[in-house]
Amino acid sequence: MPGLLSAMEGFCVIGIVIATGYVAARMRIGGPTAQMVLNRFSFFVSSPCLMFAILSKEKIFEIFHSSIVVAFFSALLVGVVFLILNRLFFHMKAADATIGALNSLYLNSNNIGLPIATYILGNPALVAPILVMQQAVFTPIGLTVLDVTTKGKVSAKEILKQPLHQPLLIGSLLGIVVSAISAKVGFFVIPSCIYDPINMIGDSAVPMILMAFGMSLHGTKPLQDKSNIPAVFTVAVLKNIVMPIIAFLLSYFVMGFRGATLYACVVLAALPTGQNVYNYAARYNVGLSFARDGILFSTLSSPIFIAIIAVLLGCSALVSGSETAFFSLTPRNIAQLKTGRSRSGRAILKLLSVQEYLLATILIVNNLVNICIVILSNGLIDSLTDFGGAAGLEFVVKTVVVTFLLLLFGEIMPKIFASYNPLRVARMTSIPLLLLKSVFRPLAYVLIRSGSYINESVAKKRVNISIDELSNAIEMTTDQTVEERRMLSGIVGFVHTEVVEIMKPRVDIVALDLKDDFAEVRRVIIESGFSRIPVCEEGIDDVKGVLYVKDMLPYISHGDDFEWQHLIRRAYFVPEHKKINDLLEEFQNNKIHMAIVVDEYGSTLGLVSLEDILEEIVGEISDESDIEQSFYTKLSENTYLFDGKTHLNDFLKVLSFDEDYLDEAKGEAETLAGLMLEIRKDFLRRGETLAYRRLTLRVDAMDGRRIDKIRVTVADSED
Repeated sequence: MPGLLSAMEGFCVIGIVIATGYVAARMRIGGPTAQMVLNRFSFFVSSPCLMFAILSKEKIFEIFHSSIVVAFFSALLVGVVFLILNRLFFHMKAADATIGALNSLYLNSNNIGLPIATYILGNPALVAPILVMQQAVFTPIGLTVLDVTTKGKVSAKEILKQPLHQPLLIGSLLGIVVSAISAKVGFFVIPSCIYDPINMIGDSAVPMILMAFGMSLHGTKPLQDKSNIPAVFTVAVLKNIVMPIIAFLLSYFVMGFRGATLYACVVLAALPTGQNVYNYAARYNVGLSFARDGILFSTLSSPIFIAIIAVLLGCSALVSGSETAFFSLTPRNIAQLKTGRSRSGRAILKLLSVQEYLLATILIVNNLVNICIVILSNGLIDSLTDFGGAAGLEFVVKTVVVTFLLLLFGEIMPKIFASYNPLRVARMTSIPLLLLKSVFRPLAYVLIRSGSYINESVAKKRVNISIDELSNAIEMTTDQTVEERRMLSGIVGFVHTEVVEIMKPRVDIVALDLKDDFAEVRRVIIESGFSRIPVCEEGIDDVKGVLYVKDMLPYISHGDDFEWQHLIRRAYFVPEHKKINDLLEEFQNNKIHMAIVVDEYGSTLGLVSLEDILEEIVGEISDESDIEQSFYTKLSENTYLFDGKTHLNDFLKVLSFDEDYLDEAKGEAETLAGLMLEIRKDFLRRGETLAYRRLTLRVDAMDGRRIDKIRVTVADSED
């Protein structure tokens, strides 16, 4: 109990320091750059000093304790699980997904780990392997990925140099070197006049990180980005629940740890996310709100999780019996609940209305309780009994006896009782289960969606056939207008359409240069008529942001020397092969209307807007600023004049050809001009002609080396 109280005191101290940072930001102490200054000073100066001070005086064999294997693989597995879940459900960009993975696996070994290791575990050296592992492995990998994803390029040289750019790693390695040298010579080799100021500077790291974190909370609300809520709660579950479970399994069954070492591995794995993750997010300006929310909720849920373990340990029978009770309720029982006015009755009806989440919650809680019982019972047995070399007896007591008691009192007897008293047990457990359903909803959501994903994968072939049949049925209908039929076809093919098929190509993008003066900006806005204009530096491949015309309206009367660059908003980038239904959802969640399309190398391919997506369903949308233009002109019965940039899908629709008519010839081409280049495998000149099946393509006009106009003649039949 004293150790637990000390840990709670540690959480209280952390909360007070974070609150101090929040109050300082609210009172504007330090100015608008205070948070950035604290973050940078902590990252580059005080935190490396702290790592050096801790590790230099640590025994070298303690730093490389075998528990580092458990810490490494439990963190790695949790990070991989988050990345898989992101790929399946969250669909975050690479940089944000990296922050999410770090949120899931990065332990707060300094701020919370050291107090817990000191007051509960009785050995602060237990956190040393975690410190080394995180700084030597996960931090360089994570920051390398952030470098690559934010800069848009990969350099083997930069990747190899990345560890040298990490002050925390450098401080840690220097501390390990000093520890090794001191162990070799038999005394601490650093003089006090050098070590003491380093240690003093290092002592400032924790409060600075915590205060910077508190400052970040000012002016923003937790979970303000609603699209991140499932990911944030998933991070908390992975960090505070899944990771300690993995650590126990690895420690017990793989490494063979017992007693205090086993207990330490599990407890340290349950530490909340370290504040360093927010530092990394702030440094690269990616996933700031996600990092903050993940750290906040994992930190808040950590002491709550300790309390939940204690509660669940005493409620194992009720959890096990609740499954039988809820699903044994008769129609008469449910009718009785509907006519009643009790709080428990309303809770039961609410739970039964979402039976999938109810069952998932019961199974999750039941398994967590059983795991907790196993962990605690083994720790208790080890503290009371020394089996010595009697491995068989130890197996019988820890496995057979514990399993028998768990099944008898935690499973069999409660379920028998619940089968005879379903309504009574359901009323008893309804409100706690309703609370637990909310707590474990993210994990239940993942399990349910995983099952749905498997079912969808099994039935994928049938779904595709159904879509084809639906498309054919639409074509065969006679009681709909052409416009209605075209709209229905657009809806059916919506999920299969990629961004690259509907985007405006880069040659047609109207963009501003970051160095343009205000007069040029006004001229471009007036001439283009666009409400959102990309802003570039050093060419279209280096998009710095987007200028919203509405943001400029209050400053329209300013002189030509007005610094309009501060009005630029962050650009939203999407890959070329993203499905437009997914992009539409992202537009809705992020409340944006335009995105820059990039290829695998980060080069700009084009621009896509919300209007472009909607036009795939409803057809061309024109407003008062649009100039009526057509990408083709019909010259005669079988002769057309097309723009060279005409997309092949639009080209085939005009000629009423099947979508696969050009598959053998188009290669990677997306436009009509690209099709001619694919067929010829060389540049063309004005007047040159190509033939493909029923089509005769002639270059009618050139704009420099770009094919501007193409005359197309369609034969009546293929020769």
